[in-house]
Amino acid sequence: MKSKLPFVTGHSNKKLEETLASIHDSATLDTMREITTHYNNIHLMLISEREQLCSKLKRTCTIPRYQHLIEALQKFHDEECDKLQILKDKKLDCLLKNSQNYWVAELGLHHQEKNIILKNEPLSDESMDAAVKLLSRHLPDIHIQSCLLTHEMLTYAPIETLHLHHTGANHYCISTSFGSKVSIYDSLNSSPTQQLLQQITALYSPDNSIPESHQAVIIHPQEGSTDCGVFAIAYAFELALGNEPSLFVFDQSKMREHLLACFENRYVSPFPKSRRILTPSKSINITRGVSPTQKWSTPKKPAPPRQQPLHSTSIQTGNHFATLSPYNSNKSANNNTVSSVLKWSLFFRKVTK
Repeated sequence: MKSKLPFVTGHSNKKLEETLASIHDSATLDTMREITTHYNNIHLMLISEREQLCSKLKRTCTIPRYQHLIEALQKFHDEECDKLQILKDKKLDCLLKNSQNYWVAELGLHHQEKNIILKNEPLSDESMDAAVKLLSRHLPDIHIQSCLLTHEMLTYAPIETLHLHHTGANHYCISTSFGSKVSIYDSLNSSPTQQLLQQITALYSPDNSIPESHQAVIIHPQEGSTDCGVFAIAYAFELALGNEPSLFVFDQSKMREHLLACFENRYVSPFPKSRRILTPSKSINITRGVSPTQKWSTPKKPAPPRQQPLHSTSIQTGNHFATLSPYNSNKSANNNTVSSVLKWSLFFRKVTK
């Protein structure tokens, strides 16, 4: 659709107003207005510069010379205005085309993402990031980082948060630090990959040590291999609503339909469930095999290096039997032996007398 939108120079423009009225997305509408305002300001600036040059030429040139220069200046002005018009039309057309391809523009979702959900295909990164945007709106006090970031771009979260992970093995899961401990929820109960451990370390560890993490055992895992993203979003929504995801068995046949409703209505809502598990599920310490020096602990300031004295100083004590060093120990033992021999010899002398 080619939209020929002329410049607006202060007066009402019916064609422009009709085009803007056809846009229902607020973000696209604001962007179109910014583009139009920007190019209108440039147009007004060109008009002002042309008038200043005309008045200057009128004072300094003869009439034939003035007329010739005015014609050249008018031609240059028209060419510049045409260039600006073309640039503005290209930007507006591109914006209109993108807005028409959006399914939920506010979440950055195109119609292609809707088809992926309806066809039971694995969720794309756009759908997972849209879920992050919904979670961020529902939990404005918690900084939830994008699932599109690699572990090098993730930043340490000193307060409680949650995160949607791509494990690097065509699989999604989530982690959280709610309750002051790192917990992982995986709908397939799969072992953590190296990429997942790197992301968890970047999120929950103040240094490069691996944080102590516990993976919840999902009693009723997902069926098939294409719904891991849907389950990860369902777990994240339950945590955002204050529930424990491992206590529920989700109705997998209704989850995608519910996800569509959440995206279209832009809200966080609990996914449909078939039953509740009465007994809390167990959790596995996935860092049990990691050496204690690599596990996460509260960051502390490094202690200053202690200087060992070259010679130990003697300690004054009232107990003359206390041994202070091997040399003193042997010496005191010898003295005790000599004194005991003298005592016994004096005793026998008295008895024999």
